[in-house]
Amino acid sequence: MCRKNWTDEKIFSRLLNNKTDKTYWDNINELRSRQSRNIFNTCTKLVKSSKVKERIIGIDILDQLGLPPLLYHYHSSAFGVTYPPLLLIPLSTA
Repeated sequence: MCRKNWTDEKIFSRLLNNKTDKTYWDNINELRSRQSRNIFNTCTKLVKSSKVKERIIGIDILDQLGLPPLLYHYHSSAFGVTYPPLLLIPLSTA
């Protein structure tokens, strides 16, 4: 089954439960390519986790969520949040 057909939840489950890093970046990159509030919210929760592994997964996804970046875009209408110039994350309303 193609990773593109997997639900967000299935990919997060794979990232959180797999014992090896063989497909880690494939899963991270798939979630990064999707622009949704669900992924953003899940990553925000992971970043606040007391478990290091969960924080790393959340950061790795948020690091490039929705790339390519818009260099001078200071406002994400998807979440109603204004970011400083160095923390830009273009997000759609999907």
